Amino acid sequence: ELADKYGITQMCVIPFEAGVLEFGRADDVAKWEKAPNPPLLPKGEMRQGFENLGASYAMFWAKDGDKFHVIADYVTESRKEALKLARGDDETFCSRSREVNLDANGKGPVATAFKTGNEVILRDPSKGSLCSVFRRGAHSSTDNRETSQTLHHHYHYHYDPSSFKRAALAEEFGLASFHFVPTQTGVLEYGIPKTAFLSGDVLGASLKMRCDTAGASYALYWKEAEGKMVVAGVYSTPARQEALADMGKSGGFSDASKEYVLDANGDGPVGTVMKTQQPFYLQDATACATMKRSALTKEYGIKSICFVPTEGGVLEYGTTEKGCSTNWTCMEDARKVIMPKAELKQAFESGASHAIFWSKQGDEWVVGASYVTPERVRALKAARGDDKSYTSESAAWKIDASGLGPVATTGRSGKEIVIEDPANEPSFKRADLAKEFNVGSCHFVPCRDGVLEYGIGRVV
Repeated sequence: ELADKYGITQMCVIPFEAGVLEFGRADDVAKWEKAPNPPLLPKGEMRQGFENLGASYAMFWAKDGDKFHVIADYVTESRKEALKLARGDDETFCSRSREVNLDANGKGPVATAFKTGNEVILRDPSKGSLCSVFRRGAHSSTDNRETSQTLHHHYHYHYDPSSFKRAALAEEFGLASFHFVPTQTGVLEYGIPKTAFLSGDVLGASLKMRCDTAGASYALYWKEAEGKMVVAGVYSTPARQEALADMGKSGGFSDASKEYVLDANGDGPVGTVMKTQQPFYLQDATACATMKRSALTKEYGIKSICFVPTEGGVLEYGTTEKGCSTNWTCMEDARKVIMPKAELKQAFESGASHAIFWSKQGDEWVVGASYVTPERVRALKAARGDDKSYTSESAAWKIDASGLGPVATTGRSGKEIVIEDPANEPSFKRADLAKEFNVGSCHFVPCRDGVLEYGIGRVV
């Protein structure tokens, strides 16, 4: 009845990840004679682009004879709204790219990615800047004697800007970098606008919550600016700050790193991650010959460091000899949980005053990371006279994974749940906490590695 009501004439249902994907058509023209067989898209790379790097669009170039043309595209709602406001029309980089056919035998990034089978990354293509081509897979060195080899496990060349046929379009739509990922039948392209970088509470939460989930004692954000990498945000755990005070140091490794300006195309860990857009890991940070801050790692007792690509730059975080009980043995130890930056951005743009990341351990959900905005911290301190918050008190809770509460239900269903008035919601077990800390609406958002809860605090 529903299909008939909305004029659905054909439908196809296929298994998809942990569920089922349904798609269909609502016309009588060119009916499917059999179930369609669309190209398989690299979901991991798309997730990396949108969740971690700040991509605003994706499109798929299908190879048809000696040409490539766009057969599918997606633009984020926020990007469409921003372009509509700035331009006054409905045009996007994707809509204009659909008008273009590319030579499959040419030297452009789409053809190059398909012919080589390697991902191609372009940064600032209108200026003919470095184009990186590398074998997909994270860079990692657990034995620092191999670091120099690992750092050069990619290919790069200077390219003719004219080979990128849409360079003028890229400039018109304010795009900074592009990724081209080959598949068997075509190339997935996604791009990041010039305005994509971490700032404000999204940056603060990303640094603090990364330390929470990885057991790191410090984190810092390297932001790209005109081909250089500068530190735009730092965080040290309370335990690390106490250890530094005992050592008689007024600042830590992250603060000392602010004095450094690095080459975004350099061969050190930060430059390599920027070029390849892949994580890089140092088991023994003091033994990395290409790291310009190697003397600092010895001075401040830095043990292991992980570098990961993020919006507009590189996120660095690490363990230390003092003020840290964590011992990583490989990159997987440092990257057990990936913070959902897109969801965090949405949360704080919506006015969130706190965020909690729930991680599933066995049959329970436990708090893996949390963040409270500085303004909320000050307001609570002034009103209560202590350092408690809704997030600090929620950390003591363990939630039954088979329960009916919002965290467990969101984790099982994969659907967002919103409680408009948590203090007066009978089924919400932390209602008393919400009332004590004057928490307004609470959102529970499913993520790849858990559930993100965020709320908007009322005046205290």
